[in-house]
Amino acid sequence: MKKTLSIILLPLLGVLIYFMFIRQDELIVRINNGSDKDISGLQLVTNDDLLLVDVYTIKAGEEEDYIIELPEDFDEASINVSYVDKQGNEHNEVILGYVEKGYIGNGEVSIHSIDDNGILEMTIEGETNIF
Repeated sequence: MKKTLSIILLPLLGVLIYFMFIRQDELIVRINNGSDKDISGLQLVTNDDLLLVDVYTIKAGEEEDYIIELPEDFDEASINVSYVDKQGNEHNEVILGYVEKGYIGNGEVSIHSIDDNGILEMTIEGETNIF
C-alpha cells in the first residue's frame, strides 16, 4: 500500500515542483528580416498600445528573439507588431491573439520586403498556451 502511494505521489510532486520553481512563463517573439534592407522603428505592443519592446534596427537577413515580460498589473490582451510607414500611417498586426499573465507562447514575424512607402510585406504565426 505504501509503495503504491509512493509511486503515485512522487510523479505528482515532480510535476508540482516543475510548475512552481522550474518552468518560466515565457512569451517569445522572433522577428526575421528576410528583406534586403535594414528595418527600424518596430515595436511590440498590446492591443491597447502598451509598449512591451522597442525593437531597434534589425539588419537585412538577420533575426532577433525578444522575450516579452508582462507588467505585474497585466490582465489580458493581444500582442502586436506596430510600425509607422513613410506617410505617417500606423500599422498594427496581431502576433499572439490572446495572452494572460502566466501564458507561454511563441510568435514569429517574417518580413519579406519593404515597399517604397515603408509598408512591410510580412507573414505572422503565433501560438499561446496556458502551460
